[in-house]
Amino acid sequence: MSRQVYLLGAGLALVALAFAATEAALGPRSGVTEANVKRIRPGMTLAEVEAIFGGPADAVFEAILPDAGEPQLEGDLRLWGLDRPNAAVLFGVDGGVIRAEWVPGSAEAEPSPLARLRAWLGW
Repeated sequence: MSRQVYLLGAGLALVALAFAATEAALGPRSGVTEANVKRIRPGMTLAEVEAIFGGPADAVFEAILPDAGEPQLEGDLRLWGLDRPNAAVLFGVDGGVIRAEWVPGSAEAEPSPLARLRAWLGW
């Protein structure tokens, strides 16, 4: 019995390793997705954000936003994906990212079974 348990454990470990290798090989995909918005960090440049999203913004607005507990935020508000779920990124006057937000829309597709499994597992 212990040999069967050992082989079962080894088999499960190999399957998990195959999933991890596949995910690493595919890597992050460019495009306007919630996962890519989460990759954006304060201070990133416009070029870095465009590389993550795979292109320039669909719309650019000058922004002056009040923020609780902080001075007014000034800069450019850039939107990616206007006709579908989109991303809004606020760039400061120095050109660095201040804030990035995912804005889901009604056109958002049902997540794939793999995406639901990854969310359930916390990946």
